[in-house]
Amino acid sequence: ITEKTDLTGKRVVIVGAGTVAKTLLLAIEQSEHKPSSIHVVNRTLEHAEALLDHFSYITVHNLDTLASLEGDVLINTTRIGSINEDTVFTPEIVSKFQTVADVTFGDPNTNLITLARASDLQVVTGWDMFTHQAAVVLRELLDHQADIAMLRQHVEKGLATNNHGAVPERK
Repeated sequence: ITEKTDLTGKRVVIVGAGTVAKTLLLAIEQSEHKPSSIHVVNRTLEHAEALLDHFSYITVHNLDTLASLEGDVLINTTRIGSINEDTVFTPEIVSKFQTVADVTFGDPNTNLITLARASDLQVVTGWDMFTHQAAVVLRELLDHQADIAMLRQHVEKGLATNNHGAVPERK
């Protein structure tokens, strides 16, 4: 995400309150590039509220309020659009942001990413995020600086030949 936009002073909306959202919030907390606000929306409000025990600086909402929120960066940390048809993200919602990221890596062209591209927004696909995760693992565990472009080619080749929970192509 930081390759596409500096989060400093940005208004961030995160969809989801699971492990990926927690990891993202920890990374933001440890970063010197702090957003001005972080809103977390989740299908189950209680799960989002549980994050407040660790991240008191966030604001939490039920998923039903997503359409009323706006910001600079929208990040989907759920499997919306991966295992089920996406009925959550609409052009009206997506157009309220400048950068859109989707962690779903089964299909690099989820509905969310497709809508963001149609609105000419900056996008970060799940494949982009997966590539950078791999680079971090290589650096931290093996002390190896990976060539991101080469690593991305391997990620694309590997993910393109598998159906990692992606929705079958719609006709």
